[in-house]
Amino acid sequence: MSAIEKVMEGKDYKQKLSLDKEKTVIVRELVHNHEGGVRPALVMDRVSKTYKSNASPAITDISFKVQRGEFVFIVGPSGSGKSTILRLLMKEIEPSSGNILVDGKDITKLKHYQVPYLRRKLGIVFQDFRLLKNQNVFDNVAFAQRVIGADTKTIKRRVPSVLSIVGILEKHQKFPRQLSGGEQQRVALARAIVNDPMILLCDEPTGNLDPKNSWEIMALLDEINQKGTTVIVVTHNMDVVNAMHKRVITLNKGIIVEDEKEGEYHE
Repeated sequence: MSAIEKVMEGKDYKQKLSLDKEKTVIVRELVHNHEGGVRPALVMDRVSKTYKSNASPAITDISFKVQRGEFVFIVGPSGSGKSTILRLLMKEIEPSSGNILVDGKDITKLKHYQVPYLRRKLGIVFQDFRLLKNQNVFDNVAFAQRVIGADTKTIKRRVPSVLSIVGILEKHQKFPRQLSGGEQQRVALARAIVNDPMILLCDEPTGNLDPKNSWEIMALLDEINQKGTTVIVVTHNMDVVNAMHKRVITLNKGIIVEDEKEGEYHE
């Protein structure tokens, strides 16, 4: 099967009935809609999530599609559901209802042993960096390669390459405690992209950075996106969102209130 497959891009569905333990269930599948269409990187289809600790849903009936190579901001006030969406995409939690497709596969149906294979398609950047404190820069990034079983030759070639991309190659022997916040976030970004993920998920990547480093990190994310990686950024940084003129999905009280191609963020 080729990397680019002919699949549906619209909202048409076909209904299939299957028998599952003496009850009939409806299995909805996306079908081909365009000749030569390209499968979206991500689809959230009527997804809701309610935590057991809270009677009110965290998100309700969330639907959106992210095409390959898109750059998307997800914004909204605290408690609007942004982090829930990221956790669902990483399969840290399960939806209460709805379907989530990553590269055409419904991740809500994945078995536990299949989750690591999903995460190979994802690069993740956290606000608090989450670096291994007892490992130097090189080994922090190499860790992501070792997890997927990359050989030593590949690691020695790939890690310096991504460290160069994020502008921190000269610090490869330093430990996290010897780096500034901006430098630590560059290492975290290098680790997130070293396995060439299809989707890069960023949770408040500038949240712990000063304005100068914030802009530098966002410039790197834009550069990575220009090379073809789909980038999804959850952020409160209004200045960054409004300056970059990317697609903006705005949440409020667990629902999408706005989805603009070249949007802005107004609190």
